Amino acid sequence: MEMKRLFILFILIMALTSTYCQSLFNKIPGGRVFQITIRNSTYKFDHANYSVFIPDSVHKIRGVFIHQHGCTMEGRGVATAYDIQYQAFAKKWHMAVLGHDLYPQANHGCDDWRNPEDGSGSALLAALDSIAQLSLHPEIATAPWLLWGHSGGGYWVLAMLNAYPGRIIGAVCYSPAFDPHFSYPLEVAKIPVMIRHAGSGDFKEYLSSCTVHDITAPLAPENLRLARLKDSQFELT
Repeated sequence: MEMKRLFILFILIMALTSTYCQSLFNKIPGGRVFQITIRNSTYKFDHANYSVFIPDSVHKIRGVFIHQHGCTMEGRGVATAYDIQYQAFAKKWHMAVLGHDLYPQANHGCDDWRNPEDGSGSALLAALDSIAQLSLHPEIATAPWLLWGHSGGGYWVLAMLNAYPGRIIGAVCYSPAFDPHFSYPLEVAKIPVMIRHAGSGDFKEYLSSCTVHDITAPLAPENLRLARLKDSQFELT
């Protein structure tokens, strides 16, 4: 009887902590779009949807372009995979295009997902593993990432730089929110990073400047080169 109770408890724990994955794909001109839903009770957010475009003309995927929406923008990530410009980019550079949709818990916000350790990092890895199997492109599971994020998504990109520097080949942060402070590993000094605010009227302009300083200051001993574009003029330091 005791062994039976222990077995039932084990099964219950596994069910509560396991990752749930639901998938489908859509054939479109020039490629396929795979859609994956990931849930796990250990994640701080509710669930994540991933839409991934893979070109038919590419035999081996060289990298994954990952587009992360901002706070309260969930539901728009799916459009990334169907965008013809992103698709053309993917065909030219032999990449997959991934659009995130991260859904917080009811009445919560992007605090639920903006830090990778709250589940958005491991959910991405789980999604890529699933896509690699479904698409018959096993290289997707280990392919390097090109990250793009806006606002809260820009914060997420910088957090991913801190958490997964070995997987990232480049990052674009459009008006990153929350002025992230990380002790970036030295590997980040080798990754091209672009931080852009939305213009002189953008309240995040000051935060973007602070974020640039926070990234570059710890990496100064690595002879980091910094380029600044202001009023259509580049300044290189």
